[in-house]
Amino acid sequence: AGTVTEESEALQAAQETAQNAINAAAEAAKNDINNNASLTADEKHDLVATVDEAANTAKDQIAQATSPDEATEATATGEDNITVVSDTAKLQAAKNDAVSVIDTAATNAIAAIENNTSLTAGQKDAYKAQITNAATDAKNGINQ
Repeated sequence: AGTVTEESEALQAAQETAQNAINAAAEAAKNDINNNASLTADEKHDLVATVDEAANTAKDQIAQATSPDEATEATATGEDNITVVSDTAKLQAAKNDAVSVIDTAATNAIAAIENNTSLTAGQKDAYKAQITNAATDAKNGINQ
């Protein structure tokens, strides 16, 4: 084994490398979230806060590491946790996009029904209700 000083320097170097890796992963995840036009401002805020929380937890674990291996392990766990948040953001964005497509289709279908002069008011109302119900069911399925 090396001297205490060598081991201390190796741990310090591993911790610094680990902290830098977590910072880079967190920044990349936050940039992806903030640049995703399919997420609402509230969703972005919450997801960025979750990334920060995961990064801070990882950095705390890295700082408490007593060996380079522990620092490396804490880095891997932290990066995995940040990736989970990134994946959650991408899933939410896809859900938001799908809901938007359904809303647009329902709006267009209702407009077509409204503009159809061969339908009675009762028929129009019945068809519009069917479209609204189908759109609601579809959006509920997406958001489960």
